[in-house]
Amino acid sequence: MYNNKSHNNTIWLLVSFCWLFASLILAKIFEDATTIENHNILVVANVVSYVLCLYGWIKSGNKAISIYVFFVVYLFFSTIAQSVLYAVGFSWEIAQLYYECTLQQMNQYLCFNLTCIAAFNMGTALVVYKRSNCVTVESLVQSYNSRSSVNDSSVESAFLTILTVVAWLYEILFAARLLLMRQTMTYSEVYENASEVGGSLGSYISYIALFLALINILQKKNVKLVYACLLLTAIIFLLVGTRSRSIVLISIMIVTLPIVKPQWFKKKYIIGWLGAAVLFFGALSFITSSRSSQLGSDTSVSMDTFEDVSPVVSTMLEMGASAKTVVLTMEAVDAGFPHHQTILYSTLNAIIPGFNYTGVLANEYLQLSGWVTDYANSLFSGLGYSIIAEAYMNYGRYGWIFMIIYGFILAYAEIFAYKKYRTGEYLIPVILLLLLSKNVFSVRGELALLIGHVRMSIYILIITLLYKTIKR
Repeated sequence: MYNNKSHNNTIWLLVSFCWLFASLILAKIFEDATTIENHNILVVANVVSYVLCLYGWIKSGNKAISIYVFFVVYLFFSTIAQSVLYAVGFSWEIAQLYYECTLQQMNQYLCFNLTCIAAFNMGTALVVYKRSNCVTVESLVQSYNSRSSVNDSSVESAFLTILTVVAWLYEILFAARLLLMRQTMTYSEVYENASEVGGSLGSYISYIALFLALINILQKKNVKLVYACLLLTAIIFLLVGTRSRSIVLISIMIVTLPIVKPQWFKKKYIIGWLGAAVLFFGALSFITSSRSSQLGSDTSVSMDTFEDVSPVVSTMLEMGASAKTVVLTMEAVDAGFPHHQTILYSTLNAIIPGFNYTGVLANEYLQLSGWVTDYANSLFSGLGYSIIAEAYMNYGRYGWIFMIIYGFILAYAEIFAYKKYRTGEYLIPVILLLLLSKNVFSVRGELALLIGHVRMSIYILIITLLYKTIKR
């Protein structure tokens, strides 16, 4: 039985390699394509790449409800949603990327995205093809149920509870204050003033709140309180329009709920969960459309663009607009705009406190989102960015090579975190799962957004090490 399983996984590795090779050939053939027929072929090939990412992860036995799956699904909608809609017959008046960009530009983008996702799948396959790199949800549930609540001293337990309550009270009040500001401000105006509300201290407290949430859940302490805080804060941030914060909260719930409440995820509830997901997905269109106006005003005007489509399609159109950042980056770099090692400098910024890159794109952090918004002469809120665009900004058409490494790291880190948790450890799993949760937003942001979380993770490791040394 072991040999058969090993053989099957090795075959999957070979399939992933062949698909990457085929994708590179397709991208080369269609890089100058200008026809709708070639466009539709590229869309189908892109969809296949995403399906392979999900199939390889789930088929190997890993958690179907995981940060990795959430990341891939989010990436799908944020990169090719508009292309899929255009391929199935929606006009360029609806799929506005095809109004703003030429068909040749979109085909070139689809070629690059195809190679990146095929490479991402290859990186994942390098991890999941090994039978030892399989952590099923059943094994995690068994590990969770087999341990009782961690028996710290009464002082430590009380301190953990008090710290958790204080951190989450601050986070909820911060979110509530932003929501109040949104009654009289647009999202852009709130975003510009958010630092004055929270300050630099706020980002540290936010990380501590998330860290303590995972610690409490995995140690089976204050579980109901923590989930109530996560859900309430996620809803408030979604209403405010702060997707980067709400994505992290949703990721934490996604990764832990199937372990804590496995009975909620039995097959008989699949239809219910799918229905809830569709309703939530459709509701995002209203949340997004309200970003350009005050919540206290009539937001119907901001929704006129998509008034003839369903809420689900409207959300796909909004999310798929993130592909514009890749198209603009490709246009700029191909026209001679210099490559920038933003990934390297983001890493150095994260590891070395006080390190600042003083290149063309940077102030305190590497603001690729600010650059692309200025480049596009956008008069409204920022365009965000994309991990696909950042790969092109760094490495041009060879960005797919980075995506192999990126796919490997994301898959390995999540599996490694689950393995560590099964052995009874908490610190490393929590730090890794927090970083992976934060990384999900790199789909529509940039890797520099991870800088704060990486630094805080390093500080937590140092503090924990010192505490254990003193305690001995």
